[in-house]
Amino acid sequence: MSVAPPWRPGTQTAERCDQAVRLLLAGQSMVRVRNRLRLDDADERLVVEHLRTVAGTTAARRREALARLLRAEPIERVKGELKLDRADVRAVSDELTATHPVLAAIVLDPPENDDYCPGATHPGPPLSGRVELRWFECDPGSGRVVEFTCACVMTHYELLSYGGVYRICRHTAPRTDVPPISYTSGSRRPEVYQWWARLLAGQAR
Repeated sequence: MSVAPPWRPGTQTAERCDQAVRLLLAGQSMVRVRNRLRLDDADERLVVEHLRTVAGTTAARRREALARLLRAEPIERVKGELKLDRADVRAVSDELTATHPVLAAIVLDPPENDDYCPGATHPGPPLSGRVELRWFECDPGSGRVVEFTCACVMTHYELLSYGGVYRICRHTAPRTDVPPISYTSGSRRPEVYQWWARLLAGQAR
């Protein structure tokens, strides 16, 4: 849901301020934007006022959406009634998944044909000539999860720390001759991060 800016559309001021908002939202500093677009003090005040309104409205809308989802209301109803946009849905879904994963699985209905995914990192497709890592079924115990790939696919990975020794853990859907959980041998941090990077790049599996 958008917030109408405080300047009159179709004017030179509107053109400057619209472009300033786009640049600021893209991460540029106000000083740089002001110099680039030659904004005067009045333009700057209008832009800052608009951005504050947008931020406040967005934050309030997302807080209300999260509160309603915590009451187990379905995401489609909340999205429609609060007029959530794609960024709103992603932000609220990420927060709910991180803080209340079981409830998120109930109230969030991932849309079909959408690139939204609850995870962050996806390994690249395996490349020809890749290195085949040695995987062991023996469980070394609980380690601290340092990095992980998204569990939305049949095989996902975790980088685990055991007090200075690191292992990669592989989780797979049931397959013949492949254990559901397996581990690499222990390595020091520099070495395991090299293998982790290769795994993510498809250069190792």
